[in-house]
Amino acid sequence: MVMKESSKDGCVKKYTADCENGGFIQEVACPGQEPTNTSKCLGGLTCSVSSRKTDISAEEKASVYVPKKGWIKLTSGKVVFKAVDPAKGRDLAPPPGNHNWHTEAGCYCCQTDYGFGENPFSMSSGRAAWESKGNGLQECMLAWRMIGNGMNHESPSETPFWGVLALIPEFIGTFADIMTGTIGRRLACAATCPLRKAKYEPNRYSFAKIQTDLDKY
Repeated sequence: MVMKESSKDGCVKKYTADCENGGFIQEVACPGQEPTNTSKCLGGLTCSVSSRKTDISAEEKASVYVPKKGWIKLTSGKVVFKAVDPAKGRDLAPPPGNHNWHTEAGCYCCQTDYGFGENPFSMSSGRAAWESKGNGLQECMLAWRMIGNGMNHESPSETPFWGVLALIPEFIGTFADIMTGTIGRRLACAATCPLRKAKYEPNRYSFAKIQTDLDKY
């Protein structure tokens, strides 16, 4: 069960994930009535919707199960259901520069929510970006670089032609982003990390690394 919702009239709705069919089952139980079960699809050839939502009104209470956090109570808002294929999503990579501490600017997905002014790559923070918390993943992992996403960084001479051409719009985009206070790259990074593959689940928080010269402080 992933969610439980109760209303003022005593009706209780329970939502249970149906992973095999890519959806969920809604059970409704009201006083004096037989419970009903309804299967809800979430995508696929025979399903016309890819997500469903339920609104929590002022007269309702709900509990939602969040992995690694447990049950969270809600008294307002809405809950959206989506089915995600764990094999799909964005791959993450270890942060480059582990030995010389020179880490490229880019979007990193971290296991800690770092606030404004914090830099997990800096010497003053103990290079926390490279720490492992026992789950086989590093604290911060690279989603994409500011410049050079199409380059072969281990063997630059083997970089495909399209990877070299991609440098042009990357340079233009980076310059424009700097002129606008790097807002665009930060928003893009925040939108990227939720799309990571399931195996990187702990690395949920985005960290847009704009400057590299701050790492030595």
